[in-house]
Amino acid sequence: MSERNVIFISHANPEDNVFTIWLGAKLTAAGYEVWADILRLVGGQDWERRLEDALRNRTLKVLLVGTQNGLNKDGVRKEIHIATAKAKELQDKEFIIPLRLEQYEPPFNIVQAQHIDFSKGWAAGLKELLETLETYGVLKLAKESPEFWRAVQLVNGKEPVQVEEQLISNWLKFKSLPAEVRFYDFPQGISDARKHSLLKIFPIPIVSLDEGFISFADYPSIQEKLGPQATIKLMGICSTGDFLSKGWHTRQINPQDARNHVSNMLRQGLEVVFAAKQLSYYQMANKKLSWFGKKGVVPDSQVPFNWPNGITGRRVVIGYSNKKKVYWHYGVSPQVSMWPEPHIKLRGSLIFSEDGILPIDNARKMHRLRRSFTKSWRNARWRDMLLSLLWWITGGADSLVIPFGEEKGAVLSIPTITFTSPVSMPVEIEEADPEDEDDPDDDEGPLAAEDFDDVAEEVEV
Repeated sequence: MSERNVIFISHANPEDNVFTIWLGAKLTAAGYEVWADILRLVGGQDWERRLEDALRNRTLKVLLVGTQNGLNKDGVRKEIHIATAKAKELQDKEFIIPLRLEQYEPPFNIVQAQHIDFSKGWAAGLKELLETLETYGVLKLAKESPEFWRAVQLVNGKEPVQVEEQLISNWLKFKSLPAEVRFYDFPQGISDARKHSLLKIFPIPIVSLDEGFISFADYPSIQEKLGPQATIKLMGICSTGDFLSKGWHTRQINPQDARNHVSNMLRQGLEVVFAAKQLSYYQMANKKLSWFGKKGVVPDSQVPFNWPNGITGRRVVIGYSNKKKVYWHYGVSPQVSMWPEPHIKLRGSLIFSEDGILPIDNARKMHRLRRSFTKSWRNARWRDMLLSLLWWITGGADSLVIPFGEEKGAVLSIPTITFTSPVSMPVEIEEADPEDEDDPDDDEGPLAAEDFDDVAEEVEV
């Protein structure tokens, strides 16, 4: 029996082919050996025999694409039957990993399996899946499948051309993180209600833990902000590198929770920076905060940017719609992740107000405006609004410091991460953008940034 290093994707064909092709290509690009019956599309070999051999003899993990329609198909049920039998043989309770694309009734033989949620976004699900595969120690030894998956993708696709293309992401990379994580306690004791009252709007990022809390900040900075109303004691210090890779055993913090705690504090820290720049926030439907500039805080004219790497342009980040009688504000929601390396993703959105200051207090109206207002806006606009807002926040600097008390803070590299793709995809000539009465750039002349090709608002790595 050959070494087990294959990831097998069980899915409904053709209903879940689009997701499977996307996932298979992503996993293959990450270095994994991936098999699924979608590979039959390339033809020319006995795929029925090869796929069954891969499932029975080479597979280390089975990814089950979870949709109700897919789980009712005979082919999927056959693969689940083979996989559950193999799981018992290998004594691997996590042999099958369900991927939930929608609500479904799981078959009896996998009802206890812990699923990975793709229903709230494929990118978020992929991140969790890659972390899970690393935890399980799945080897990255792709040999055959890259060419197979490339062939599948090109069945109905276009061949790339050998022309370099610059891609601009919405990721900010950390140049450095604070060196240490500290655990503080209240030596005189404190009630949960009192602790919550003290820390809920604390100006220095912290994470509540047991009867105390953890923070990057030094003792004098924390105690100064608490004042005489509460006394703390430094109970332990852990290097940030060890904290992220090993957790903190004496505090019963595992590595996954440690990464979440660090992400939480870094997000809080960036939001402190936003608040110091007098940005306001609006809570989105997903409970995340979108930070935006109100009238009188950010310029109501175009904000030019001119980064040293040649990225130039100008955009407005606040405007007024005469047609709809509302102000619109460009806002960003920070999302911090430690994988594949520490970074912050800035998701763009629009916030609407009637006076340029207070967001509209009607979630349905806000949603309707957001859906209809930007229907003619292209990706380049969203990209340039992000770059303009970053230029205004940083004053054009190449880094942004997130302070944590008197100690050295986290340092973000500015602007966003850019990539150079050695190839690009040919595009057909598109029709001109439809007229947009709310476009404040219409009368401003051509933008230097328009020399760049349109790129996606978010680049998945």
